[in-house]
Amino acid sequence: MATVKKSSGEWETWLNPNAYPIYLMITERNGAKVDRAVRPGAKVEIRASDRRDLQARKLNPKKDPFTNGKLVPVQLIDDPEEFEILANNPNVVEDSEITAFVKGKIAALRDFLAEVENPLIVRRAMDIAGEEDVHPNKVKAIQARLDELDPEKEPVSLASDGDGDGITVVEL
Repeated sequence: MATVKKSSGEWETWLNPNAYPIYLMITERNGAKVDRAVRPGAKVEIRASDRRDLQARKLNPKKDPFTNGKLVPVQLIDDPEEFEILANNPNVVEDSEITAFVKGKIAALRDFLAEVENPLIVRRAMDIAGEEDVHPNKVKAIQARLDELDPEKEPVSLASDGDGDGITVVEL
């Protein structure tokens, strides 16, 4: 999956690949506990112990930013078991890997999609499928998984109701 370096110390580096900030409670190098906003595209250094504490507090694994793709590991501590779990996470993939699945066999694409829990990764697969002009069955498989992960609500429009006293919700 993603290319991740190993660190010999207690600090890890994570990247926010999203278009919105991620908020974490971390211990800074001076020992102070702070709420940190990780801006889009920014990296944050965090102690492995803080990451483990944050993960332990998440009752729903789908809400764990360290495994659901909301944060991507750049450098992890040299713990073989944790490194394997975090570095080989299907929700943490590079575009080149997504492209390989999209351009490869449909069975491999479906297996990949079944493992991914982050709709952002599936949306990226859809973008790449459009760029690569792949078989329609692959596009259908990607769309089906996207619908499972992030079902769209009925589109609505706010339109004037014509009587001047407000608006009416109109289903499109």
